[in-house]
Amino acid sequence: MQGPSEVARRAIGLTATVRVRGPDPRGDIAIDAAFFDHGRPSSNDDDDDDSGSIDGAPVVAISATALKLPRPASRPPGDDPRTTTDERQRFIAPLALFLPFLDDSARPGSPASSSSSSSSPLVPGAEVHVRPGREDLEPGDEPGGWIRARVLAATVPREASDAVDALASTDGLGAIHSSGWSSGGVFPHLSRKNLGAAVTGLVLLDAPVGGSGGDNSGDGWWMEAPVPNAGDPFVACASPFAALAPSHFSCSIVGGHVAAAWGTRGSNNNHGSPPVLMADVRVMPGMEGAPVLDARGGGVIGVLTPPLVRFESGTVSGAGGQLRGSRVGSTQSSRWRTAEAAPLVLTMASIRGVLGDLVNGGGEATKNRGGVGGGNTVTSKQKSSPLHAVTEGSVVMIETDRGASWASGVVINTGGDAGGRERGRALILTNAHVVHPSAKAAGGDGKGPKVNAVRVRLPNRGVDDGGSSEDSCSSWRDATCVYVSRGALDVAVLAVELSPADAERLVPVRLRSSSREDYDETSPGAPVAVVGHARIGPNVVHAGHVDGSPAVYPGVMSAVVRRTNRRMKPGAATRGLKGASTYRSTAPPAMYQTTASVHSGVSGGAVVCPRHGTFLGLVTSNARLGTDGSVVPNLNFSIPASLLEPLFTAAQAKKVKDLSLAFEGCLEDDEELRSIWSLRDPAVSGAGLVSKL
Repeated sequence: MQGPSEVARRAIGLTATVRVRGPDPRGDIAIDAAFFDHGRPSSNDDDDDDSGSIDGAPVVAISATALKLPRPASRPPGDDPRTTTDERQRFIAPLALFLPFLDDSARPGSPASSSSSSSSPLVPGAEVHVRPGREDLEPGDEPGGWIRARVLAATVPREASDAVDALASTDGLGAIHSSGWSSGGVFPHLSRKNLGAAVTGLVLLDAPVGGSGGDNSGDGWWMEAPVPNAGDPFVACASPFAALAPSHFSCSIVGGHVAAAWGTRGSNNNHGSPPVLMADVRVMPGMEGAPVLDARGGGVIGVLTPPLVRFESGTVSGAGGQLRGSRVGSTQSSRWRTAEAAPLVLTMASIRGVLGDLVNGGGEATKNRGGVGGGNTVTSKQKSSPLHAVTEGSVVMIETDRGASWASGVVINTGGDAGGRERGRALILTNAHVVHPSAKAAGGDGKGPKVNAVRVRLPNRGVDDGGSSEDSCSSWRDATCVYVSRGALDVAVLAVELSPADAERLVPVRLRSSSREDYDETSPGAPVAVVGHARIGPNVVHAGHVDGSPAVYPGVMSAVVRRTNRRMKPGAATRGLKGASTYRSTAPPAMYQTTASVHSGVSGGAVVCPRHGTFLGLVTSNARLGTDGSVVPNLNFSIPASLLEPLFTAAQAKKVKDLSLAFEGCLEDDEELRSIWSLRDPAVSGAGLVSKL
């Protein structure tokens, strides 16, 4: 395991900034770009003047991030070693950066486009520059550290492109909102045409860097990471807004986590390695193309792509500004605002699949350099962890009314009934609003209808489906709602009949030991992770794009809202039962708030301790601003496990014919709890102000 500073240094050594500058006669590029440099600082170059124009047309420049590659072992075709003395460095850059400057024949989907073209696909007058880092600069380079680069090839990894198209479809992210998803980044594309190609497309560049490259050449730094698990941390090195001020913004370190894998199950791509990962990271324009490294080992996982974004009509205030010697801007339109973003990582499996030969440059020397497809390639899975064990068998997907909606659930028991029948029974903890949207526990009056049908999808734990999507249908089991809270806590329990084979696929969550006197796992600042089926619904699983595993969003415990009363009594149904909880004489927690992202579909998911895999709380909701309906995913509310302990005890009760009676009266319900979960200060009498959350 490498330390954070070493991983960050490795990430910086593999990062470059790429800029495309070209004519913008109608101002279309500047209008649509998230930010741009309109004109440029004074230059000593003789090929164009300092007026910010090419052949009389205005010039615009936009930038993104690039991944350095190992030095090629052989020269590209056409290079004459007698006349070419510079050593050249290769880079992978995002195709999205080049789209506004592409010749029509080179655009994705064009009949004349090719997966690897030897001629430049850019319009006349367009230039490409890279900024590998100041230690790599040679005398005579452009001010700001920009070095002229050339385009070697452009390609689209087909499997990754198809996966992104499916993700953005009405069965994917589009199932949440009626408005469509498109690509974001430095050059947003409001059209969904060729969306997958715009997001996952790659461009291979090279540029002379002289012979001094040193550690930043990429040689000796290349090591691929094992296939990450959901929740694994990563480090990315990106250059947002670098066209405006590269000295300020180039090679900035950001941290994030893998949320979930995305792609077609059963792929032959690198032994089933996913082509795309969903990430939990804050993305800004210009970060696309950034190298993503395993935060623990420093191996390369892939590169950031332009995120999928959902635009809404609205006003975006312009944030332009003045950069010495340039005219700059930093917004694309006053008519649209980004309502939601889904960051993605293009994995090395996809990059190696389409650019392996071009990246390595051929030759035996490259095979031992640790480059893409080289000797240091690692394709095995990361070792399992307590957190990974929760994602494998303890959090399930819940479908209501045959796909009308979906949510998450937590397995609390998989034992058989008292009669000793062959078939067992699993009990699933979820939210009341999932099965009874108008329940009093969900803030309703309790008079509305419940959902007509509920199904639970069993995880693939211990099941080898050979990549077939048939299992996605056979894994669904009908569920019965056996308990809906009538009190303040948004809680329900489902029962699912299981065969012996089914029971092997489920693992009940573990509570913290009641004998522990510390509150380290739930104290403010303690690391937590939210596990649930965020954003991706049952239709996607049916289509076979994912294996049905939940996503993981790490964060920290941000706040603990405690009760004022000093003791809670067990429910009537659990009195006298072995293991019934007697709460410590202290102010018990009534609500948890975390910084972990909570998105649509995570209702009923689990808050767990990532170190031990223990169940800390049940996710209920995130915050939504009443002013414009904007969701605040990192402000969310969960029910502490200590309040739910009586349900766990009742779930273990034997010789109970009617489960609804076993759970009745388990949960505490009083005015203080109702006040807390209504976002009212329990110390203030009266109705008080109505929250806009």
